[in-house]
Amino acid sequence: MKPKGMHDIATAQSLVNYRSIPATRAKTVAQLARMEHERARLERELNVWVRKQQQSERRLRQVLQYIGLLQRVLDGDGDRGQAADDDEWAKGFRGITLEY
Repeated sequence: MKPKGMHDIATAQSLVNYRSIPATRAKTVAQLARMEHERARLERELNVWVRKQQQSERRLRQVLQYIGLLQRVLDGDGDRGQAADDDEWAKGFRGITLEY
């Protein structure tokens, strides 16, 4: 299978054959240390992905709220200034009236 991105490329630790048992105690300890390091690396990577997912979900909610605000303004439901004041995401923006 051809890798599609950086996360599909195996690291040196992940290339180790997981099925073979080392012959000596020293090799077993070394293998255990490598696997603990790989576990920690994968946990860090997962935490980064979870944070990025949460951040993306938050941004998506904000965009959807703003889309709803814009849709209400286009539909003529309510005052433009009042709609902007009600929406948490739109706070800090000033409303402008455009005439054609």
